Amino acid sequence: ADEIDVLVRTRDTQKETAADWWQGATLRGLAEGLRHGSDQIPDLQSLQSPMARLSLHPTSSSLRRSAQQVLSVTGAPSGGEVFTRAAAIATDIEEDPALRADAIILLGQADRDRRELLLGLVTPRQPNSVQAEAARALARYGGAGIGQELMDRWSSLTAQVRSAAMEAMLADDERIRMVKDAVERGELPRWQVTLQQPRTLMPHRD
Repeated sequence: ADEIDVLVRTRDTQKETAADWWQGATLRGLAEGLRHGSDQIPDLQSLQSPMARLSLHPTSSSLRRSAQQVLSVTGAPSGGEVFTRAAAIATDIEEDPALRADAIILLGQADRDRRELLLGLVTPRQPNSVQAEAARALARYGGAGIGQELMDRWSSLTAQVRSAAMEAMLADDERIRMVKDAVERGELPRWQVTLQQPRTLMPHRD
């Protein structure tokens, strides 16, 4: 864990370099080892904060995505300045859309309720990648309120964003009923429910 923390401190402000590919590969290998129960790092919490910081690396998308893979195993830290930074990046219209999308992925793991921030990013004024990640991150929150917000905006969403929004719709029982009812009323074309999703609707009980 000490070596990882050193890596993060030295990479936080550096620009993307040729070394990123092997550093990213190292982190992906770490994530794979953790998934298979490696005992080399007994304290997973020691990785959470450095990985969260690295997932917001300003220039290297490969390092950000590799850090996200580690976080998918260790879980995100319970709080801290990194989430404040992630929120600032996610809502900064001058920032690189790819970095904003990765910041939203981190926000989707935060303990604090971020649904209002995320809903505010699902708008045609935002890049598709930002909208899609925001919609996808809403899947963790329950309730019909989010479903109604997404359905109200449905006609203005691109295909990419609709696919992500549908993931959020089908992550909650109340929203599944909303989708089923909209399809049955002809308000939502069945083809807009992606190939893996119709089976979710068919056996669902009210």
